[in-house]
Amino acid sequence: MNPGIRACIAYVAGCLITGTNPRQVFDKARDLRIRMKGTIKGAVVEVFDYERNCKFMGTLPTLFDFGTDTALSLEISGKNFSGRDKHAEQYFAGTVEGRKVKLHDYGEARDFYYDLGEV
Repeated sequence: MNPGIRACIAYVAGCLITGTNPRQVFDKARDLRIRMKGTIKGAVVEVFDYERNCKFMGTLPTLFDFGTDTALSLEISGKNFSGRDKHAEQYFAGTVEGRKVKLHDYGEARDFYYDLGEV
């Protein structure tokens, strides 16, 4: 899965599960702080990813990444989330503990870690 999409998924899942709206997410695999801005209210997601200069939005469970023209699904259950990249048919799942997000990308067969930034 595209690293930018992974970061957006981690950010949105983290916001939904924690009920916060941080200004950034830290991608540990890329050692990169990514500024994000937007609103997440109920099932409606409207986020702008400043690293890739694109929108990531939709109404859950369906989201769309405008940077790669990719449709995704995202479902939240307690502190867990899961979904798939509908274009590449790649699945992902993860958990949120406090400000820490772990996302398992089944296409890459590995875990990726993120920290939610300041609110």
